[in-house]
Formats: sequence, structure tokens, C-alpha cells
Amino acid sequence: MTTQDSTQPKAENTSPTNARVQSILATLFVLFAAITVSLVLAECLARWYLMSFANGNVFLTYASERQLVQKYGSGNSKFAAHPYLIWIPRPNWTRGPNKHNSLGFRGDEFPVAKPAGEFRIACLGSSTTYTSAVEDYRMSYPAQLEVQLREQHPNTRVINAGTSGWTTWEDLINFETRVLDLSPDLVIVYEGINDFEDRLVWPPEAYRGDDSGSRAAPQRDINMPHFLEYSTLARYALIRLGFTRPHSRLERLLVRPRSSLLIEYRVQLRKGTYPKSPFDKIPVEQIRAANPPIYFKRNLEHLIAIGRMHNVKVVLATMATAPVEARLDFAAPQDIAAIEEMNDTTRTVAAKMGVPLFDFARVFPKDAMLFADGVHVNEKGAQLTAKYIGEFLQREGLIR
Repeated sequence: MTTQDSTQPKAENTSPTNARVQSILATLFVLFAAITVSLVLAECLARWYLMSFANGNVFLTYASERQLVQKYGSGNSKFAAHPYLIWIPRPNWTRGPNKHNSLGFRGDEFPVAKPAGEFRIACLGSSTTYTSAVEDYRMSYPAQLEVQLREQHPNTRVINAGTSGWTTWEDLINFETRVLDLSPDLVIVYEGINDFEDRLVWPPEAYRGDDSGSRAAPQRDINMPHFLEYSTLARYALIRLGFTRPHSRLERLLVRPRSSLLIEYRVQLRKGTYPKSPFDKIPVEQIRAANPPIYFKRNLEHLIAIGRMHNVKVVLATMATAPVEARLDFAAPQDIAAIEEMNDTTRTVAAKMGVPLFDFARVFPKDAMLFADGVHVNEKGAQLTAKYIGEFLQREGLIR
């Protein structure tokens, strides 16, 4: 009788169950590898297309902050940091038919020292003054106002001193630190929507004179709140679905503290879910009542007082809006009601301080075809804005 050699290898367990598991694992591995390679290839193709072939608007919408830096030399190249204003229009910036001069004002170059005989007008405000919905700087309302006024007053210069995202807080600082150096004879202040948005603060104790309840310290560095935004494909999907904003948008530079409810408010309006939490318990009307436009009023009064100290005439203008029936952005019923409240404050300040008031809200047509959204005029609307303001200035004898 022979015995089996103990040094011989034992037969492996090759039961049908183990073989099936190994086959499934191998299939999953191949599938995972194929998906990974496909995604990597798609990501590379998406980046190549975006950097090499996408048109300007597509690139600005879907490019990351780093891709913006790589192509334009700065992230949000339309704006530049400022020690007191957070941001201003980037000096010497040009893209297509839009441009800023070396002083950081939208439009052509002009001398800092006012030539003898020149009458200077500075238009203060935010994107509605910058006329952000109009791409060609020559078609902005201040530029068209200059063209119209020069027909009868050839030595008139109109400076577009507005910037997207600003409020009367920035207008006041801008007037003191940048515009006064240009020796303006007259300034036109056109604000409303942004000051209302900065009142969307809760609890009411966060509503303060320094606007810290709505604005936090700026963060100019790369701002990617989610790791997925490093992927061009994922970033495209997130932007398309409304979960994040383009990196070129000014809102990426604006840091909002938790007390500000503005972003949630705009998101709900865009998605059609307003009033969802927190507005189902704290509606916008309640927030407005708790946070009245006292700082808007104070900023306007201080701006007028500073103008008087420097022999600068100040004209206040109310804000026009598209009709609420048009269902445009910034023209929800709550927006329209709030802007009218801001306009009433503007009227009150003008009467109290004895300055000219151009009641633009009451004379501008309620025609949605003149607006790109609820408050920003399109090119036709900008032309009509310039016409109405120019006629008012001449009718009131405000042009020398």
C-alpha cells in the first residue's frame, strides 16, 4: 500500500460559487476601468474644447477660476480689487466692444484734470448705471447721455462711474475717493435694487450701518466651494442645473454671511419655490418692515452733503422697473414693492435736502421690451434712459 507524497500540491477549491464571484469581480473591474478611462478622456476633451474652441460667452460661463487666469491673466478679469471699495472695473480692460479706461471707468480715456470750459457729469450707481446688459460701452446710458447732451452743449463730458454689485455704501466711498478727484460739476445717483437686497438680513440685529449683515470680508483667492468644480464636466453640469454659479460672475467675489438671505431668496425665485423655508415663516415683507431703508436714506443724505461741500450738484433718480406681469428676474412682486419703497425714500430725501429729483420710475414706460430683466435696460432702453435724463437736465437748467 502506497501513501500520497505530502509534498504534492493540493488541488485548489474551484467550486462554481467562487468562480462566479471571481467572474463578477473581473467584470466590475473592467467596467470600472472603462468608465474611469472614458471620464478621464471626456474631461480632457472638455478642457481642450473650452480652452481652444469655446466662444467668449461659453468660456466665461463654464471656465474655472484657474482657466480664467490662464486665458485672461486674472480670474474675474472685468473687476479689480480696491482697498476701500472691494472691487472696481478693472483699469485698461477690454473685451469685444466693451472696455474700461486707465482710471477704471467704463468708456474712453479722459484727463483727470478738467479742461477749462468743460462741464462734467458723473453717473453713480451699480450695474443699472454701468448698464451691464448692454455689451457695447458706447451704448451704455451714460455714453448715450453724453452724445445727446453734446448736441446743444459740446463741452459736456459724462463719466460712467457705476459698477455692478454696488450699493449706496460704495457710491458714497466711490464719490469721495475716486470721483471728486475728477472735479465733477454734477452727479446723478441711481440706486434701489441692491440696497433692497442688502436689507434681506435676519435676525434684525444683524442689520447694521456698516452693512456687515449682508457683506463679509472679501475672498479674492480661488473660490471653489466643492471639489467637483475642479472638473470641467462636473462644473458644466452643476452650473446648468443651478447648483453653482459661473466662476466669472461677480457673485463669486461677494462673500455673504449667514445672516444674509439674499442668495436663498434669488434661488427660490429662479426655481419657482418661493416662499419656501425660511420665507414661509419670515416673508420678505416682514424682513423689510424689520429692516427699514434707514441706511439707504443716510447714505444719500451724506452724499448730498459732501457734494455741497465741494460745489457739486447732486441729482437723485428713482429706479424704473419692468412690469411685474412680464415675470422677469428682479421683477417679482416682492422686488417691485421693495423698489417702490426705496423710490419713496429717494423722493423723501430729495425733498428734505432740496436737491433735484428725476422721478424716472414714473416717466419711464412700463414696457418689458425695454428691459433685459426686471431692472437692467437693454440697448433700446438705455437710449431712452439717456433721452429722458438729458431732457430733464436741460429742462431744469442743470447744464451750464
